[in-house]
Amino acid sequence: MHPRTDDPAAALRRPLWWAALATLLVNDHLLKGAGLLPGWITGKLSDVAGMIVAPALAASLIPLRHKGMRALSFLSVAALFAAVKVSPEARDALVAAAASLGMRWRIVVDPTDTFALAALPLAWSLTTPRGERRLALQRSAMALGFAACMATSRPAPEPVTETSQAVVWVANTLPRRVNLALRFSTARFDCAAARISRGTLFTRALFEDELLRVALDVGETFPLDPDGVRQALARSGQPVSPPAMQGDCGAVLVTAEGLDETVVVWPRTLLPATLGGRDTGVAAAQRLTLTDEAGAVRLRASTDDVSTQPLAINTPRCERRGVGYAWSELTPAGTVTLRAVEEIPGGCLALVFDDDVRWTLCVPRDALPFDPGDRLTARATRTDQARGVRLEGDRARLAVWRDVPIAPELIPPDLSARVTFGSLCTAHRDDCGAYVIPHSVRLGTAPDAVPGEGSISLGDNVSVRFGRAERVFATRDACAPRLPAPGAFVDYAVTTRGL
Repeated sequence: MHPRTDDPAAALRRPLWWAALATLLVNDHLLKGAGLLPGWITGKLSDVAGMIVAPALAASLIPLRHKGMRALSFLSVAALFAAVKVSPEARDALVAAAASLGMRWRIVVDPTDTFALAALPLAWSLTTPRGERRLALQRSAMALGFAACMATSRPAPEPVTETSQAVVWVANTLPRRVNLALRFSTARFDCAAARISRGTLFTRALFEDELLRVALDVGETFPLDPDGVRQALARSGQPVSPPAMQGDCGAVLVTAEGLDETVVVWPRTLLPATLGGRDTGVAAAQRLTLTDEAGAVRLRASTDDVSTQPLAINTPRCERRGVGYAWSELTPAGTVTLRAVEEIPGGCLALVFDDDVRWTLCVPRDALPFDPGDRLTARATRTDQARGVRLEGDRARLAVWRDVPIAPELIPPDLSARVTFGSLCTAHRDDCGAYVIPHSVRLGTAPDAVPGEGSISLGDNVSVRFGRAERVFATRDACAPRLPAPGAFVDYAVTTRGL
């Protein structure tokens, strides 16, 4: 038989098209959420298979002789696919249009999915007619193809069931569908301060750039803590995985249309509870509700254990004083001879020992009580609270400590008196998002000192220099090494001469 010259449904009789259709149906209805394959694989399989099935299906409605119209049908499908994968607004518009027709679609905005457009040339090649028409096969293909395409755009998290577990979650009590966007945090906070900061502690820099978008219908719930979200995503086959919670409390940034950006904070001590329509006891206490108050959407918690607050509006920039002390990780071992002392950028010293071994120590030059030719013993020191290094010669000694936590009952190493804080200014926020209050220092009964400015004398032979003294309320890995964790810290050097 000669090929038909006008066969718009040629692709629907090709084995490759049927293979793509089978992949689409099996993947979306059996593999997604079953745990047999990672979520990102099932998501990509749907995209590639869909870019073979849908364009050819659309083209089958247009006579073959109208090549321009058939090409336009391909481009329309591709443009729609790309739009909903790149633009949240386009995705929401399509979901709303489908809802008006009684179809419940859930679409994930993920620009990486657009790689599936590479399948379009293969789909186009299927439209070349071969052999005679088989109307029964063609009609079956069209029916199954349309059904598969209608059911395939559902990879976003499904409504949470009663048997799911989460520490804290949100329930949509509004009379309409709500599209939430969640940003998770890998920062570490002073939990007590974080829960009462009321818009001073948190900025967007403390949250991940990646968004998780969730569509909640009326009465639906969704978890907000990372472990609960991972369970929900595993069921839906979505490739996004929230970062693990750091420190003693967690935080997530929630946004939605009509809702001001809201930070939800909860302590790690909260126990998981059951989600769903019959929440009682602890479960109900850990639920947040979306409510409409005076025309504005609000996120309300029903317990003081969970805090909701806005993002910080003002960004304090009070002057941060002093500089942290540091040194090379590989400390010279045993007895060595100091050959030279070189000042290098960053307020550091390069100590040159035997065999031209160089060791970097970041302290003021006048804190170093040694001269070239001195024989020294060097060793690193670590306690449960801090890290230190000691250099000892025949006539002098230097002990340097960093990241020493200060509490009222603590006397730091190498000091015989408590260190207490005074206030230098209200607060400082680093570009990395860290929130810090710089402090002056009081050592015992000596007058207050400003870190980085001079030394405190403890007698004729001993002096102390403070490099930094500050209380850290929020920090993250990008802020290291000077801001490793929340708490009150000092860096200091104790110089002893005339042994």
